[in-house]
Amino acid sequence: RRGTPATAASPDGPDGPTATHSSPPPPPPPPPPFAAPFPTLYVMPPDPFPEVEEFVDASALRYNLDICRIKSGMQIGLRQFLNDKPATKAILLGTRRTDPYSERLEEFAPTDPGWPEVMRVNPIISWTYRDVWTFLLSHGVPYCYLYDQGYTSLGGCSNTWPNPRLRSEQRACGYDPAYALDDPSLERDGRSAKAAAAAAAAAAAAGSVPGGAR
Repeated sequence: RRGTPATAASPDGPDGPTATHSSPPPPPPPPPPFAAPFPTLYVMPPDPFPEVEEFVDASALRYNLDICRIKSGMQIGLRQFLNDKPATKAILLGTRRTDPYSERLEEFAPTDPGWPEVMRVNPIISWTYRDVWTFLLSHGVPYCYLYDQGYTSLGGCSNTWPNPRLRSEQRACGYDPAYALDDPSLERDGRSAKAAAAAAAAAAAAGSVPGGAR
């Protein structure tokens, strides 16, 4: 239909906790939020985490998403997506101003010159890192469980490691969860050579494989 929007899939979240053995049978699950499959673009890294792929698959079922997976990069991927779905007038994104190259974006922003023409809709552009985690936790929204293992920003296996700021000797995985990060400006510290070295050292000490080298 004309004006059908698209969303960019966000790779975050495990299923919520299951009912305990003594709990009564759960009610039937609610219907998906979209009656018709919602066209969704997922621009994949060259080496995605299996955990992220599992979460994206689960999200497709949970929210009735028609996911188009593309590995060719955002600009080429968006052009291909719009060629396949020419009725699309806007795309719904999870971008925030603290994301790279996004500090000047507003809630509604046309794509930049040289990009395929479409309106970007950024409903959480003004949210902070803490706003996101407050919302997810208070509403029980599923997220990728890698965030419970010290990851605060997810890319591919070769460029993403647990955030060294969350290193913890008290947890079996060696890291506190993402929502425990005390300095939101360090959200992307797991996407650096320093994080890789810290993860390798921690893994060597624990006799395990570093998170980013799966």
